[in-house]
Amino acid sequence: FFRVLQFAFNVRASGRWAMPRRDGQFPQGPHQASSHRGRFQAVPAEAAGASWPPPGQPEGSADGRRRGANDQATAATPLEELSRVVSIFRQSPKLDDEGARRFCEALEGATAAIGPEAAGRRMALDSRAQRLGRILGMSAAPIARAGRGDLLSLVCIHAAGHMQHFAGREVAEIASAVVTLGLMEPRFFHTCAAFCARAHSERTFGTIHDVAMAILAIARAPGAGFPAEDAANAVEGLAAAATPILRQSHSSPRDTAELLHAIAQALELQLVGGATPLHARPSVELAMCVAAEQTRRIIHRSNARDAAMIAGAVAAADVCMSRASRGVLRACLLDVVQLLRFRGDEFTAHDLAAVAAALAKVGGNFDAGTLCGVADVLQARLDDRRHASTFSVGDLCFVLWASASVAGWAEAPFTAAAIREVRSRASGPWSAQDLSTVVQALSRLGPAGHDALQAVTEEPCRMALSDLGQRDQQAIFLALARARLPRCGIHGFLDRCCATVPASGALRAPLRALLAALSIGWPTFRFDGIDAALLLEAAVCCVR
Repeated sequence: FFRVLQFAFNVRASGRWAMPRRDGQFPQGPHQASSHRGRFQAVPAEAAGASWPPPGQPEGSADGRRRGANDQATAATPLEELSRVVSIFRQSPKLDDEGARRFCEALEGATAAIGPEAAGRRMALDSRAQRLGRILGMSAAPIARAGRGDLLSLVCIHAAGHMQHFAGREVAEIASAVVTLGLMEPRFFHTCAAFCARAHSERTFGTIHDVAMAILAIARAPGAGFPAEDAANAVEGLAAAATPILRQSHSSPRDTAELLHAIAQALELQLVGGATPLHARPSVELAMCVAAEQTRRIIHRSNARDAAMIAGAVAAADVCMSRASRGVLRACLLDVVQLLRFRGDEFTAHDLAAVAAALAKVGGNFDAGTLCGVADVLQARLDDRRHASTFSVGDLCFVLWASASVAGWAEAPFTAAAIREVRSRASGPWSAQDLSTVVQALSRLGPAGHDALQAVTEEPCRMALSDLGQRDQQAIFLALARARLPRCGIHGFLDRCCATVPASGALRAPLRALLAALSIGWPTFRFDGIDAALLLEAAVCCVR
């Protein structure tokens, strides 16, 4: 029994099936088992005094010839060399010129080795092309992090020629890296779109994460040489491939959230030529509803980030879906609201603002009791000065927009707290989108928001309004005119417009926006102390 135990420990320690001799010693080999306090451990052959090959065995013996053959078999093939190079620069923080040169050489060698060596052997060709796809997929993200667009273009060239043998994950990773660097690769994306359009029939995608990554990349790719119609067909094929995966597998909340977000982003594709919009295609609508139903079943396992992503995706898709699909999506949004009610401490200020913006965008007549949990969490955060400082200017804009859009929130205590916070940050930097959003929201909140509105417009309007886009300028003009403030910072700009006829070059763009605003809201367009006729004359002169 003791000899059997010694044999077992020897196998575990050295990996060699050698029975101990009668004297209790083991044969010499590359590893020798030794005991120390009853335990056996592997000892290197050099430390044990053993040599390899063992004494008395010539190099030309059968064992020696077998080892020589193994050494030749382990010589690095082109694919193995490419895999080794990719593994090295995946672990390095940056990709230098020497690493880039070695990668290019290894990639050219691996691609050249696939065709001639596997001619007439279809299975060998498929196997090597599949391995090339795995290596290229692993290399895409490190190359994108290093900002090497030249290497990524080379990857796209080689990937387009062998993509029919790739798996969905590799195609999604390469496409995502290309979109991240903003490269224009029409040939790659045409091949990628055809690959994704066949995803349902060929079952090339195995996880929801890969499908979501591919949809998001395809939705952001349309540009020069890659029409939106091809992208829409690819998204339709990916949505059809996602539905059976959702029904057959146990997806995580992050996967379903990413899928909802990706499809919602793809719905914004602008199709021309009478093509069927994505929201009207059955496979896309079905995938959206199945993902929402799956999300409702596992919403209790979602974290705050996933919940905010789900709410934003539902709000983006709500405006264009059918009535039946809209009901499923809104039920999913209400589940997110309930999650926030019971786990509000886990939500950051940005997550809270995202959920509030989603409620404002959906704009449904929700029950006040259903949304009281969101209002309570917002009030608790904004009343606490330490937590209120975590809200960025953009977050406060979303909260005020929700206050002006959701029924019953204009008089809520958290709205007054948000207005005070905006008033205290009036002198801070404001982006064009934030300024347009907060002006429109404050103007809709009535007298309660007028003080903050006047404070906000005084400081940003010192800079040239030409820094803003025409839509933002138009929205600001309309909101301030309808608020009918006695005097605000924009009056100085309007005074300059009236005094400069014809308008100077710096005032032309704002005056075009002013003319558009006059055409929309002339009956309610009133600025105290400003002659509307002179404003109209200045605006007309600027477009002559």
